[in-house]
Amino acid sequence: MVLSQPCPRSPSRDLIMSLFTFRRRPSTCVRVIINALGCARPRRGRRAGKSSRAANNDVTGSPGEIPVIIGRRQLIAVEKFRQESRTLTTVRRYGNLNPIRAGVFNARSIHNKFASITEWIADHRLNIVGVAETWHDAHDCPDLIACVPSGFSYIDRPRPRIGPLAVNMATNHGGVALLYRSYLHAREVVLPNYKSFEQVSAFLQCPGFSALTIVVYRPGSAPATDAFYDDFADILERVATYANLLIVGDINLHLDDKSDAMTTKFHHLLAVHRLTQHVSEPTHQLGHTLDVIITRAEQKVESVSVDPPTLSDHSQIVATLALRLPHQHVGVRGSQLRTL
Repeated sequence: MVLSQPCPRSPSRDLIMSLFTFRRRPSTCVRVIINALGCARPRRGRRAGKSSRAANNDVTGSPGEIPVIIGRRQLIAVEKFRQESRTLTTVRRYGNLNPIRAGVFNARSIHNKFASITEWIADHRLNIVGVAETWHDAHDCPDLIACVPSGFSYIDRPRPRIGPLAVNMATNHGGVALLYRSYLHAREVVLPNYKSFEQVSAFLQCPGFSALTIVVYRPGSAPATDAFYDDFADILERVATYANLLIVGDINLHLDDKSDAMTTKFHHLLAVHRLTQHVSEPTHQLGHTLDVIITRAEQKVESVSVDPPTLSDHSQIVATLALRLPHQHVGVRGSQLRTL
């Protein structure tokens, strides 16, 4: 349109409204043709969940009768629950079944060996490591800290310097340490201090695995006596309530000599508590089996490897333990739930 008068500096409302043109809505016949051709733009929304109700319900009825709506929402929810339950069961049963690899090593002093120990742990992808004869005398010993790889934690039992050893730096034979990956939940278990051997223990747990793990060291400077068997029997009785048990370390008995009375007595003690000793090869440079990996008879050990002694007069031993689900889990069969 053409303005007959010049536009004022501040246009009035009526002038602005006169410049605005409204689009006309198509007539009824035009809309019918558009709908018949399928060119109509879909509506942007549904009121009160109309589309949702239509998708979740079946409408039945003859023309001219009042329609009957049959809801399917409950059936859909049940089927969705069944599918999610099957997926959850599969993940819990098969999702995290990598075996646990446990190592044991009598280091005969960790001084100047920490680089080799960390390399051994990394190369064999160990999860649990028991080290005997560390020769450390304090929890914050730098050599012990250097033995712990990244992603690991440790619990130790140093051999304190008492008497004449308190005032000099003479060799301090003894000391044990338990190294474990940090994703394992660890709870230290306090056991008595036995005079015949040293030990450190902790309950380790992760999905699919749980075991009370004990690292033991019996000095070989003196022969085994009845006190050792009494102490070892006492510790086995104290941990009898734990379903899974893992004992590693050096007990300095000739386990390969079946005619040795001390060896026979030790094997009998294990049999009474339904325990199995899995190391069958020589672990010492003199040809005897001195180091142990002991578990419950029900625990499956897939393999045990014994390396020739190089870093110490003892071998480095690695055992592969099969995982077991520690808790009951739910399985789905049809529409019923059952506990496996």
